[in-house]
Amino acid sequence: MSDATFHRTVQHYLEVPFVLSRAAIPHMRKQGGGWIVNIGSSTGLSPIRPFREYNKTSGDVVYASAKAALHRFTQGLAAELLNDGIAVNAVGPSTAIMTPGAAALLPEGYDTEPVEYLAQTVLEMCTVPAADRTGLLAFSLHFPCATNTPVMSLDGRTELPRREPPVWANPNILPEGM
Repeated sequence: MSDATFHRTVQHYLEVPFVLSRAAIPHMRKQGGGWIVNIGSSTGLSPIRPFREYNKTSGDVVYASAKAALHRFTQGLAAELLNDGIAVNAVGPSTAIMTPGAAALLPEGYDTEPVEYLAQTVLEMCTVPAADRTGLLAFSLHFPCATNTPVMSLDGRTELPRREPPVWANPNILPEGM
């Protein structure tokens, strides 16, 4: 990895959420509360031991480290903003969501999850006051399943079928969040 890629990765996944939060917080304080949701990743959790083949060959240690730092940033900021009524949570995919960038990295036939589960979990992080839900790291298939939350289509008109997290998802994910 080049120095430029390293710095771009840290900037994109840690510095940008910091800058956006810093810009939004004064407005949220003025209105008496609000919600910040960062996009985390299961790669930011500790690797499974013994190390899986993925951990040995993926080359995502810098990305994963930035996501781990984002998780810690999320929980620390949640503590700092609780008394302001501002909830700060992180939501990540339980497995992977097919995007143009992910398509180049995922093996052929990889079973990705529908983006609606991520969107619903993000929405759930923005429906209760900070006193009731802040500092949570939640994952898109795990959280709705564990909390019996219906997952709706992106237009909000159709309830999607319940989807269990796959058995091969990171076992360090706590179903209701951490």
